[in-house]
Amino acid sequence: MEKLCKISSVFLNLLNLAAGIAVAVILIFKQDFAAVIVFEGMSRNMILFLNLMLFQVGVTLLLMVITMLLNNPVEEITFPVLYMVLPAVVGVIGIYFGIVGSTPIEKAVVIACSIAYVVLSGVLIYFSTKLFEGFAKKK
Repeated sequence: MEKLCKISSVFLNLLNLAAGIAVAVILIFKQDFAAVIVFEGMSRNMILFLNLMLFQVGVTLLLMVITMLLNNPVEEITFPVLYMVLPAVVGVIGIYFGIVGSTPIEKAVVIACSIAYVVLSGVLIYFSTKLFEGFAKKK
């Protein structure tokens, strides 16, 4: 069970980083993308960041459930700040594209989704660290 949890934690973190890199590449190089959720009247940036945020919510909730099911009582962890560099860069890129957006609603949605992505990435990294440190303390 311990190996499965560690593998799932690493896999979910890699999915998080891959999604962030994909969004950065799509925005910087103006690539096409296939969105899962599209509402009428939404701009390209709104669709991209809304889908990124919803994906991040799903990944984070999945890792939270895995960590809670294991019931690892870890009181104090050391948060690895280095792992937040890529989500922070993607967040800054998103905020920039939100600021240069055409309508106020586009600006608000893109900036809010960018900030939510950074916060949820931090939560994901926190629970991953909690999972790994919990197994390390059991040994």
